[in-house]
Amino acid sequence: MTMRLDKEKLSAFCVEIFQAAGLCREYAARVTDCLIAAELRAVRSHGLVQAKNYVGGLKSGAVNKNPRIKTLKDAPATILIDGDAAPGSVSGVYAMDKCIEKARTSGVASAAVKNGTHFGMAAYYAMRAIEYDMIGIAFCNARPRIAVHGGVSRALGTNPICAAIPAGREKPVIFDAATSKTAYNKVLYAFREGSGIEKGLAIDAGGNDTDDPAAALQGAFLPFGGYKGSGLAVVVQILCSLLTGAAFQFDEKTGGLSEDADKIGFYFTAVDIAAFQPPELFKKAVDLLTRRLKNSQKRTGQDKIYMPGELEYMAHAEQSARGVTLGKTVAADLDALRRELSLDGSVKDCRLTALCP
Repeated sequence: MTMRLDKEKLSAFCVEIFQAAGLCREYAARVTDCLIAAELRAVRSHGLVQAKNYVGGLKSGAVNKNPRIKTLKDAPATILIDGDAAPGSVSGVYAMDKCIEKARTSGVASAAVKNGTHFGMAAYYAMRAIEYDMIGIAFCNARPRIAVHGGVSRALGTNPICAAIPAGREKPVIFDAATSKTAYNKVLYAFREGSGIEKGLAIDAGGNDTDDPAAALQGAFLPFGGYKGSGLAVVVQILCSLLTGAAFQFDEKTGGLSEDADKIGFYFTAVDIAAFQPPELFKKAVDLLTRRLKNSQKRTGQDKIYMPGELEYMAHAEQSARGVTLGKTVAADLDALRRELSLDGSVKDCRLTALCP
């Protein structure tokens, strides 16, 4: 059973949880905003299902409650930041905003973060560039969970890639996808909700195809598109972990790589459209391309062609109007966190009762 929740009440509910877990109000609000943004776009694997993990990380010390985010290297078009294990959305937004600021002057700028933690939906960061008539790009490496093409063992992270491109009258083009056939958190969500997964997405520990999320979580995920997704995952790994010095570092004494697979890095780029084309002209061109693609001939049985991110915009509009949909498992998690942190109230207090079963 799901319930419809008032966004503002739900946000206040979650901010209170993260504050009680040790974050200042500003950081608690940032983490909440990131998770609810994913819920609104129906990217629930990166939404409030993560709240339990985040509170656990704060309590264990894996996520720093009082981080000192600092700049390690700063140049006109680049910046390297030490996230100091801050909540990923805190250091990620800080870095993306620095990237946008630099791109105003340099035309194109990149920002990288080492010592990051899980940052949720990549589109949350890339989309920040759109309001400045910029193209936003966001990459993140993750713990090894997918097999390299032709392999069985976990070798690469799900390593998402996101690009956010502004448009005029049409919706912005937002491509946001893991380099595996499915995101880790989608399988985790299926496991926690007691549902299965499609075969062909993952293998069990013995290398066999499986539709059991529990077996998939013990095994490895498969890269999308075979060698193509595997290759993209390698590129993201290099940009986010080798270039930032996050997960892998070169050991001059041994001539090899030292690895800390739990260390996460982010890589962002902002492209100021005005450095290449008049923004209004560019956005009209994106509109025309969108219409051309959507009006192209459809395959038999295909009623409509969707642009990247269009379904998520539809979900956002629907949930903004009718309330945030929350599954029973996630709702139970939030209530359990409230009790664990000695707070009052429950998720039911956030319901839009006229729309709830």
